[in-house]
Amino acid sequence: LGDEGWATSHDLVTEVVASGLDVVERAGLHASLGRALRAEDDPLLLAHHLREAGDARGAADAFALAAQRAHDGYADEEAVHLPPPARGLSPTAQVSATLHEIRGQARRRLGDLPGAREDLHAALTVHTSGPPRGRILAQLAMLASGADDIVRAAQLAEHAVVEAGDDEPIRARALEVASILD
Repeated sequence: LGDEGWATSHDLVTEVVASGLDVVERAGLHASLGRALRAEDDPLLLAHHLREAGDARGAADAFALAAQRAHDGYADEEAVHLPPPARGLSPTAQVSATLHEIRGQARRRLGDLPGAREDLHAALTVHTSGPPRGRILAQLAMLASGADDIVRAAQLAEHAVVEAGDDEPIRARALEVASILD
């Protein structure tokens, strides 16, 4: 007996009980746990239960939130290894782009520049114009500045400024990148 009620204390007990459930019962229990966990602050656990309940889109959204939190907390290995959009989830294009962008940023911090570039380009395909595209172009410009071609990096930064439009934070970041490259 714990603070939250009764729970099994041994993995073998959990496995035996779980093996006795049929697929429908198991999915129903995962769905119930998912509903209960929406009020908690554990998006990774929520994502697991939503995926097991068959809510692939909800799971993708929760994985994106978990990846963002991991990245914000500098847990870059965790952010990189959270399930990418292609693993049987049904993320919207926006969530897929978010997952790629977060993973690209985490890979950059881990020193995997080719992987970062690949993920950022995947995120860029979703955003055809506007501030989100400007944000990603600024990130690509910084990647290109150290590893590729300073002229190409400057062009990306200029394009990022244009795409940022009136979005002040993204425009400020794009201008910062352009000034560093200058």
